[in-house]
Amino acid sequence: MQNRYLKKNTEAFSRKEPHRYTAKARELLAGARSFSRRLERDQRHAEHVRELSLQLFDQLQPLHHLSADARVILEAAALLHDIGHAISHKGHHKHGEYLTMNGDIPGLEGRDRALTAAVVRYHNRKAQPENHHVAYASLNNSDRRLARRLASLVRIAEGLDHSHRQRIHRIRAAFQRDAVGLQIEARGDASEDVRDANRSIELFEKEFRTRLYFRPLMG
Repeated sequence: MQNRYLKKNTEAFSRKEPHRYTAKARELLAGARSFSRRLERDQRHAEHVRELSLQLFDQLQPLHHLSADARVILEAAALLHDIGHAISHKGHHKHGEYLTMNGDIPGLEGRDRALTAAVVRYHNRKAQPENHHVAYASLNNSDRRLARRLASLVRIAEGLDHSHRQRIHRIRAAFQRDAVGLQIEARGDASEDVRDANRSIELFEKEFRTRLYFRPLMG
């Protein structure tokens, strides 16, 4: 995968280097944010899921070794993850896939559009990837795997803001032999959000073959 969106010299994203977005990345993310703002009523939730998704990506880099490009796709998908509610609350993940595939989103093209749409569809933990789904069907096996992995991060991030109250603001990962512990910092009682995030870890554990758990909350 070529690093078109971030100025990086290595294939894998590094937590130690600053994020330097290219003009192409800025165009894509501006397009995704603008499209989300036209359709998503709760922009605070969309932006917070974006922030939590990026924290998860950055903290878990030693596990996933995904590229800088993948980080930009994750960010766009997090911004767009709930846009399907503009059509219907029922099946909103399917409507979100359709809108992402067909909407006027400057900078989002071809394979990257399909990847983003697949992540939007599978951010819902009840949605299972199927070969006949439009966005997923257009991807090769490697990109299908990437879509599943990015979707697993958005699922957890959305769970961590299940209340839509932005209580959890920081995530830190601690690595063990076959497990990852996520230490979270929260403002107030975030037990509802942690419970929902715990219900959203199945895809992550399946894709990365690693147990995930949440460490005690810090105030």
